[in-house]
Amino acid sequence: VCREARGGACVMYREMGADEEYSVDGRRNETQGSSAQNSMQGAERVRETACAQGSNAGECKTCGATIGADTYCSACNGENYAPVDGVCVDASTSPGNTFCTKGSSGTCSACKGASFMYKGGCYQTGNQNPGNTLCTTASEGKCTKAAEGYFVPPGATADKQSVISCSESTPVTLADGKQYKGVSNCLVCTAPTTTESTPNLAVCTTCTDGKYGSDCAGTCHLDCKTCAGGNTNDKCTSCKSTGKTYFKKGDGETGECVEKASCNGSYFPTTM
Repeated sequence: VCREARGGACVMYREMGADEEYSVDGRRNETQGSSAQNSMQGAERVRETACAQGSNAGECKTCGATIGADTYCSACNGENYAPVDGVCVDASTSPGNTFCTKGSSGTCSACKGASFMYKGGCYQTGNQNPGNTLCTTASEGKCTKAAEGYFVPPGATADKQSVISCSESTPVTLADGKQYKGVSNCLVCTAPTTTESTPNLAVCTTCTDGKYGSDCAGTCHLDCKTCAGGNTNDKCTSCKSTGKTYFKKGDGETGECVEKASCNGSYFPTTM
């Protein structure tokens, strides 16, 4: 059975006495926003939906931290202020200094506890915090388990950024001087397998539609929406919603994208 693409997912059924179901996952690129409320040491603070820059002490100097579709503060104005969970707090006293060791230029010099450094500030994990989009587990001021779409670089420390986007184009330098960055067009990845390159690149496991390979440098066949292992039409893993929309699965996990008329012989067209 050839099954037509619907909503980015393509599935094929093949007759083998009793029908067996074969599914090929489509790509998913969800943008996760942040919560409107944040809790730090039991105190609820309403979060701005968009970062706003100002010139007064305690206001954001640079809105340079992007998380999902939202932008957060990466540097604050004022001697004692630094970003915690993306907003400026007084990092010289509690609760601001619970997670952030105040540095120079309105940033944190190191993070503490169940928080991690990202773009000049310290972020907590937990569903109510924007940092949970980047990192799901943190300890001793550094990320220990990255969220999907991010990776923890080898040798991460509390005084340097400890979680990196799979598509980050700017190298992140760690305390040991080694550099790490993501891969263009990458959605999901694992940490680099090397530590001696300059920079060391993440290993991509899921590329944006139309790209394939651990570096997402390969371009899929024009009939494929997503593919794996090559750029010929038989390497498709899902089909586009226009043109050749029927996925005709081969013996492995890949197959061809064909027109309805090509579903013949032991295959027949169906819709989801």
